[in-house]
Amino acid sequence: ALTAAGCVAVGGALWRSEAGTRWLLQHVPGLAVVDLQGSFGGGDLRIASLRADAAGVRVDVANLHLSGLALHWHPHPGTWIGASFDAWSADAVRIARLPGAAPKAAAPAPTSLRSPVALDVARLRVGQLAIAGYAPLRDVEARLAIGADGGRLHRVDQLRFGWERVQAAGSLVAQADA
Repeated sequence: ALTAAGCVAVGGALWRSEAGTRWLLQHVPGLAVVDLQGSFGGGDLRIASLRADAAGVRVDVANLHLSGLALHWHPHPGTWIGASFDAWSADAVRIARLPGAAPKAAAPAPTSLRSPVALDVARLRVGQLAIAGYAPLRDVEARLAIGADGGRLHRVDQLRFGWERVQAAGSLVAQADA
């Protein structure tokens, strides 16, 4: 019992402190973080530069700000954890293939799009979203829900963005099961 209490205390300290959040992020393979301020458990986290490399893809995020994180254990059957945020914002997000990464053969279509993690972001804002060599999207705003309706749906609501000379708005819904 004493060991369990010690583990909970250490976990809480890592979660609620800036140093602990920095330590946790430093131990995520393929993730690099520069100039972190705040903590996961403190309700407000700012990261000047975040880089994630995985599966032949690099994601660079400039001036990331996350606020209002709340965790939910097993929010519905088949989902391990849920995370909800009041807001995510970033000045810029760039997604590109890593140099030297060869394109892989197309994988077969999945039989299910259910996620073991539920995610809800009340306000998502990205100043510029650049994917590969395509013209970037500007002023992207949306509400995001992965694993909504008991895990059956993924939604992007109140989506707005600019692309070249086009202004677009709409919503997207994907059913997780065929």
